[in-house]
Amino acid sequence: MPLVTVKRACKKLRVQGAAGFFTAPVPRQGHRLTPALIAQAQGVLDVPAISERLGVLPNTLHKAIRAARLKKVCADVGSAALSDECISAPSTQGARSVADGAALMGVATTRTL
Repeated sequence: MPLVTVKRACKKLRVQGAAGFFTAPVPRQGHRLTPALIAQAQGVLDVPAISERLGVLPNTLHKAIRAARLKKVCADVGSAALSDECISAPSTQGARSVADGAALMGVATTRTL
């Protein structure tokens, strides 16, 4: 076992005690999406090619949505969801295929996270 690993574990034991080994790690905050960019992205979240306009990768926006730094937009209401998820009627596979085909960004880009 590397010496650095042992030293790191000893420090954790000194500072946090034995409970420190069983706590979940603190999630990190992204550094690419500043509060100004988050506000700008939230305002145009229903417009395609947001990532190109903001100059960030699409994956960065997906991570921000999953981390709840950006809020999900309800397609039928057009505003940010008040709850954690947008409530909508169940759809059939045929209806989803038609919606995917008509999506501006292509197939499978209309799914919810």
